Amino acid sequence: MTIEEAVCKFLYSHFDQSDRSPKTRSAYTRDLAQFCTFVTIKNVTNLSSLEASHCESWVVTLKERELASATIKRKLATVKCFFNYCVLNDWIDRSPFDRLRFRLETARALPKCLTISDATKMIDHVSRNCRTANDSQAASTIGGDFLSIRNAAILEILFSTGIRVGELTTLDLSSLDEQGQTIRIDGKGGRQRFGSVPIVVES
Repeated sequence: MTIEEAVCKFLYSHFDQSDRSPKTRSAYTRDLAQFCTFVTIKNVTNLSSLEASHCESWVVTLKERELASATIKRKLATVKCFFNYCVLNDWIDRSPFDRLRFRLETARALPKCLTISDATKMIDHVSRNCRTANDSQAASTIGGDFLSIRNAAILEILFSTGIRVGELTTLDLSSLDEQGQTIRIDGKGGRQRFGSVPIVVES
């Protein structure tokens, strides 16, 4: 069986019979096409003729192109998945990647944070635009003063607790403990934590 024939059968089985997204299918198709092009240049067209040295040479070429480590890892995962499928269907005895190990260090960029000055300016700007919630407009419409108050509350919570935006959007009144001046934050994996927030309750 040729490599291209095996790839076509893999893509059909892996995507046409599953609910995987079109974006994922596009990435798999592209990565496998690039791999096929590379080994064809090496005069390897038959699936059983592929050796570990061909795969190793392909990874070296990806590095020489100065692709990001994350990109190379994704391409590797795609091709490994393909070969595992080939082994599962008895098209080959073992994957040529079985004993190959690659060191692909991903550079971790430090997060960019607001300076204290910028954070203070942002909060001050929102606070100046935040009019009292007792205005008739704020009480009768979802807009204007209500949005100013909401935005001020959002910033206060973000800066006071370090909560993630996704966690912030899931907060409701049951998350609030006015007496203890804390909010319950439901994080990933069902884990909970509590954050202290300044709560002002008008009588």
